[in-house]
Formats: sequence, C-alpha cells, structure tokens
Amino acid sequence: MNKKFSSFPILFALLALLVSTCAVVFPASAQAAPTSTGSITVSDTVASSYDAYQIFGADVSDGDNDAKVYSQIAWASDAARDAVLPVLHSAGMPHSQITAQEAAEWLNADSHLTSALSAQLARSLQSSGAASVALNAGTAAELPCGYWL
Repeated sequence: MNKKFSSFPILFALLALLVSTCAVVFPASAQAAPTSTGSITVSDTVASSYDAYQIFGADVSDGDNDAKVYSQIAWASDAARDAVLPVLHSAGMPHSQITAQEAAEWLNADSHLTSALSAQLARSLQSSGAASVALNAGTAAELPCGYWL
C-alpha cells in the first residue's frame, strides 16, 4: 500500500535533502561528464512504500571539492509545472518567475521550503495527474537526476 503523503515530516526531510543537495552551484573549473540517474534509498520508519514525484530534471556533474554542479534544470513534465507553479506563486514567488531554474533558485533561497509548502506541493502534485514513481522502503531505486518530492 502506498503512503499518500500523510507523513509530511518524512517527506519534508526527503525533499529538503534532495533540494539542499540539488542547490544550483556555479560551474567549477574541473567537471566530470553529467550523470543522468542517481540512487536513493528511503528508510522504512513510517511506511513500506512511497510515491515520488519529479518536479525538475537536471544534469549533475562533479565539481571541485566534491561539490555537485547542477545544470539544465527543467520542468520534469507539463503536469509537474502546472501543479507546482501556482503553489509557489501563492507562497510568495514572483509571478514573473515561471522557469524551472527560477523556481529551483527561489525554493533554495531564504528558507522558502517549509513543511507547510512541502505539504501543499504534495497535495497539488497528487491531484494533478503528474506521474509518480513507487519507492519501496529499504530498496535502492535509480531515478533520473533532479528534484523529487
């Protein structure tokens, strides 16, 4: 049975971890080729499975001092964009900001990502028809690089 975002602290921690590690880093002098997938394992502290929604896709490469460099940030899908933008705009992101890059930068700035905003994003994505990926607790999953909730 999939847990449908009733456990917001776990999901917020997951999103906060992903977003904080996916902060936009300016290109470094030595970079490896971008990777297209990454691995994540969710612990089974609340449920045995979760639905994950990709908000943004991104190319990820290694920079100096083990920093990750994220580029080509784009909306994962039209459905994700249409579900996320109204929530971010109502949370204070300027209405003139509509690109995935602008949304990612806004989320990463000044503690905009709160548990309440995570909950709103989750509800909006669930009701939008955006595709989800099932994650089984304790099992590593390979996912496309980007920002996930």
